[in-house]
Amino acid sequence: MGQTLSEQIDEREKKEEHHEALKLRKIERDMRQRFEEKKATLYIGALNDECLPIICAVDTFYDFLFVGDKKDLSGIEIILNKHLRGKYKAKFVDLIKSVVKNVLKKKSAESYMHVVYANMSFLRIDYYIYFTDDTLFYFVQVGVLDMERVRLPVLIYELTRATRPTELKELVVEAKGTAKSSRILHQTLKYLADAAKQTTGQEEEEKTNENEEEEEEESDEDKEEEEEGEKTKKSKEELEEDGTKPKSEEEEEEEEEEEEEEEEEEEKEEEKKLKKKKTEKKGVKQT
Repeated sequence: MGQTLSEQIDEREKKEEHHEALKLRKIERDMRQRFEEKKATLYIGALNDECLPIICAVDTFYDFLFVGDKKDLSGIEIILNKHLRGKYKAKFVDLIKSVVKNVLKKKSAESYMHVVYANMSFLRIDYYIYFTDDTLFYFVQVGVLDMERVRLPVLIYELTRATRPTELKELVVEAKGTAKSSRILHQTLKYLADAAKQTTGQEEEEKTNENEEEEEEESDEDKEEEEEGEKTKKSKEELEEDGTKPKSEEEEEEEEEEEEEEEEEEEKEEEKKLKKKKTEKKGVKQT
């Protein structure tokens, strides 16, 4: 298919063909603008299609190429094989090659859609190809079909259009096997998802219970503090009613110190009395 456009620009710069390099850069800017537009429109169109809607786009790939030899289309199959795995793509590749040939011949832009069975799924392939001044831009979107919403006659039409008749029987057998495996896998994953939700729900319930217990403990502590505060307040009010002023913290500390001193003096006096008794007993024994 040729070099990438950026590689061709670098070559022109090295050869000091600045005018040609500038021309290619302008083409690249135009193509990148088209890329941003098509990326959005192709996705929205496939998602909301009436007959063949997708669940989501699972892959996209694109490039900007400088096409030297318009007859060499061998790179198309190499590019597609990097992204699509399966044995039933031969006719699909031929269809894309014919579209590319037409675009290269007319120097135009084309947008197409095909349905293929690849990557063990039924896929909708949307692609856009634009060619001008020996430069080619392509953008490919791979979407998984929403089998609950597709219209089966349209699906059959598009699938047979992009698949060789000799491959259809084998495709059907393989698709049946995939469907059975997918159903079992779906049930297993659903079971795991439900189990995860239950576990998450239990954890959240336990956290809620823990929070409630903590809140209850905090409320009990607050009640105790309030009760102590009310008691202190009542005692102060009683003292005020008796005509005595409530004592300050300094006065209470002084009283405590005095009480401790009195207790120490009493202990000393008792020790003296004990010593005196002991001496008197010794005197009696000596006599």
